[in-house]
Amino acid sequence: MKAQRRHELKENSLIRSLKQLPSASQQYGSRIALGIVLVAIIIVVIRSRMNAAADRVNMAQQSLNQAGSDLFQLKDRLVSQPGAELQLGAGSSGALFRWHQARR
Repeated sequence: MKAQRRHELKENSLIRSLKQLPSASQQYGSRIALGIVLVAIIIVVIRSRMNAAADRVNMAQQSLNQAGSDLFQLKDRLVSQPGAELQLGAGSSGALFRWHQARR
């Protein structure tokens, strides 16, 4: 008997909460929608920052690849011109590259 009574009480509780659902959604609907929008905005901001960091890494890698390619082209030009000399040195602004013609 006790189990049947508990079952009836649970059903009554469920029915009451379902009847209150429309009024609760009217009362809290705008807050729930605002919360969903805020969560979506936070997700978009986090993803854009993660993508921006990856883009910066890719740009740096491309710049390094281009610098290496430029050095190989410079070396090839130097080899093709007899008497030319390449001096590499580190300055305050990074690597300095000077291409001098050797004096005869």
